[in-house]
Amino acid sequence: MNPRTTKALCGLLWTVAILAVPFAATAATTSATLSGYVRSADGEPIAAARIAIVHQPSGTAAAATAAENGAFYQSGLRVGGPYEVRISASGYRDRMLEAVTLKPGAQPPLAVTLTSLDVEEVVVTASPLVSERDLNNGVGSAYSADDIANQPSVTRDVIRTLLRDPLAQSRGEGNLSVGGVNPRFNGLAIDGSLQQDDFGLGTSTYATSRSPINLDAVESATLVASDYAVTASGFTGGLVNITTKSGTNEWDGAAFYYFHGDEQVGDTYDGDRTFAPAAFEEKEYGLSVGGPLLADRLFVFFSYDEFEAVEPVNFGGFDANNGIQPGFFEALRGVVMDVYGYDPGGRPASASLPEASERTLVKLDWNSSDAHRVSFTYQSSQETGTSAGADRLASAWIDIPVDLTAVTLQVFSDWSDRASTTLRANRKEFMRGQNCRAQGVGALEFDNLDADGVAGSPLEGLITGSVDLIAGCDRFRHANAYDDERLQVYGAFDYLLGDHIVRLGIEHETFDLFNLFVPSSNARFVFRDFAAIVDRTARVDYVNAPSNNADDGAAAWGYSRTTFFLQDTWQPRQHLELTAGLRYERYAQDDPPAFSQPIQDTYGIRTDTGLDGLALLMPRLSFRWTGLDRTVVSGGIGLFSGGDPKVWTSNTFQVPTVFSRVTTSGVSPTSVPDELRAAVAAGNPVAIDAIAPGFDVPSDWKASLRLERDLDLVVGRLNLGKGYT
Repeated sequence: MNPRTTKALCGLLWTVAILAVPFAATAATTSATLSGYVRSADGEPIAAARIAIVHQPSGTAAAATAAENGAFYQSGLRVGGPYEVRISASGYRDRMLEAVTLKPGAQPPLAVTLTSLDVEEVVVTASPLVSERDLNNGVGSAYSADDIANQPSVTRDVIRTLLRDPLAQSRGEGNLSVGGVNPRFNGLAIDGSLQQDDFGLGTSTYATSRSPINLDAVESATLVASDYAVTASGFTGGLVNITTKSGTNEWDGAAFYYFHGDEQVGDTYDGDRTFAPAAFEEKEYGLSVGGPLLADRLFVFFSYDEFEAVEPVNFGGFDANNGIQPGFFEALRGVVMDVYGYDPGGRPASASLPEASERTLVKLDWNSSDAHRVSFTYQSSQETGTSAGADRLASAWIDIPVDLTAVTLQVFSDWSDRASTTLRANRKEFMRGQNCRAQGVGALEFDNLDADGVAGSPLEGLITGSVDLIAGCDRFRHANAYDDERLQVYGAFDYLLGDHIVRLGIEHETFDLFNLFVPSSNARFVFRDFAAIVDRTARVDYVNAPSNNADDGAAAWGYSRTTFFLQDTWQPRQHLELTAGLRYERYAQDDPPAFSQPIQDTYGIRTDTGLDGLALLMPRLSFRWTGLDRTVVSGGIGLFSGGDPKVWTSNTFQVPTVFSRVTTSGVSPTSVPDELRAAVAAGNPVAIDAIAPGFDVPSDWKASLRLERDLDLVVGRLNLGKGYT
């Protein structure tokens, strides 16, 4: 490409980016890039300087050659380190940078000065490589494996380390708010695979209850509030970007065991007051090991851990507040069994609820040649848990299985000293169950149980207050299942073009979601008092698809999103770096929502409008200036999209159902009255939600300005140390 074409291409990109600013996802970074300039002591560029970059633990080597202007660029490097970077040129003394650690993505440009061989005294200068807060001129923090290992965390949650960033706040395990934004808008990427809570019903950044990855398997964890690179997407809150560990040329590993139980809890407080803790125990154990399968070429890393806990719950406070005496629930259980021939289970005074998780990670790294590196990651997280309540008999307790599996394949290639590519494909499958223990049974809601109502029954004398209770299958779990699947394919091409590093690429994502949620599809039986239970008289609510098959009421939908991006990183001056880019996303969809004529007639809104054809152009612009000693000024502005809870959109694709109600006698908890089934079959289902005409892809503008300066806290004879930031 000739200089005139180069200038025209870069000029066009900068013009578009600058004009776009006043008119105001899915590629997480999994590798590191290193760029900079090599100059002589008098400031002249040194062409053909050789930059050798060696990852010392694995022997993985990469090399770059400086262009005529002294610029060099190398991508696809392993995250972490330590690295050894050697800069050499004919007629100059070699320079060596040791113990270098690289964070994901671009490092601050490296300015290297080489001294001529005929100069006797050598003075070497090189800019620092890494600042943990420098994220593509945006805002956030990057933490290494050592940072994570040195951060205390009883729950072994990587978010505990991220809370060192002043923009991060947490209310417990998995919960993370970045810059005050609701956690539902966060993204979580592990080796480039987005694994956040896509549906967004909870307040956790994780789709799982606990972190989906063992802490010992994390090489780097980055908290991103704003990142102005065009590859940043999939979040409008914050992004947690995790890169996993790889094997090295030496076999090493770690194992751990953690135990906590009621024996370790004190039994006195406030001096002489006593406390009897409920029986519980927690234990977590695991191991990780990595090493070479073929020295310098093929490496493996393996991690496995399990967590088991028994959580105590005590219902004594609930019983005392409602005047419930011992034996009440067993007596109620007996009445229900006598009247309906159905055992709803009792409700103990206390219980121990089991919780467990099992996590596995396998990673293979292959240096297929000096110019090509391949990485494969398999990750699995399985959990089980139970939800119980003081007002629920055992039949209404809920078991919650969770299963997450992700597979990622990455290829990093250097085609010349100027050109490199990154290819990545990953697939994530997720399932969460909401399984009631009384399958096929309706919800039994016993209201207004009090002393007067139970007089003369086996419950007499066992209650002095008034209480509402639930047995059978909770009405919201009659038909409740969720799973999703995401496939991401990413490709980027980087080219060093004079003073410019140009990146262009494409992404394609398909996302498929299945949400079965038909409450009261086994019928909801509401008994107004104890006499109604005995008389088998209840108000019965029933909701279902016209086929009377709850599976037909599931929302099964998906979309594909294709993205094109172009970015130019330009260093017009020695201490100034500018980056401008454009990101264009377009949605396609083959399965629009169902059309509802009643909604059209009543409100004039079509309910069969989907996501097909929606598009968004996102400009990004940022800068980095280092003109003052020990000072960095950076900032940017850009438009971002992604991380929106899919539950909002999913309501539009929910298959319309029909509601019916009757108050009747002779009810059975395992049978829906025929008249309700007939009413639903003859009913006219109506959509509950619609996408408005002119709907735009949700997006947010972000802008930031950051000043970072290194300080020495030395005042007179008081020396508190140097190197503060």
